[in-house]
Amino acid sequence: MNGMDLCCLVTATILFIGLVVAVVQLLWSMPRRRHTNIMLDFNRTWESEAFVEARVMANRHSENLEQIMESYNKENKREFFTLIAIPNFFEKLGILVRRRELNFDEVEDHFGEQISHYYRLFQPWIKAQRQIIPELYVDFEFLAEKREQLHKSI
Repeated sequence: MNGMDLCCLVTATILFIGLVVAVVQLLWSMPRRRHTNIMLDFNRTWESEAFVEARVMANRHSENLEQIMESYNKENKREFFTLIAIPNFFEKLGILVRRRELNFDEVEDHFGEQISHYYRLFQPWIKAQRQIIPELYVDFEFLAEKREQLHKSI
């Protein structure tokens, strides 16, 4: 092997190693980027005009939310679907945490207090609905309980 062939072999080896390192770094960072993008999408949804309206409505009816939900549901009112967006939102987050698509700390950082607040508001209605659909919002409940356990240990 002459000097030129050795130089080409060393150069090719260095380039190959550099490529392998770059691919490993890219693959290593992909889940983090995906989590970040998912959380940004959830934040945009939470801050959207429709969700602001839902939150205002839920807080306005906090004293009798269960009865309001029942009434709106029976009458098939638009307001029912506006309000139900909140537990649906947290149920989706809970599913992603349970499936380990997101970790709980990420969700806690972004939505911690809101999880507890809205679970308390919707809990009576959820419990009543579980007589019909036993598994209703179990992942929302999972988030609320996990958050409660976290804060009891602090």
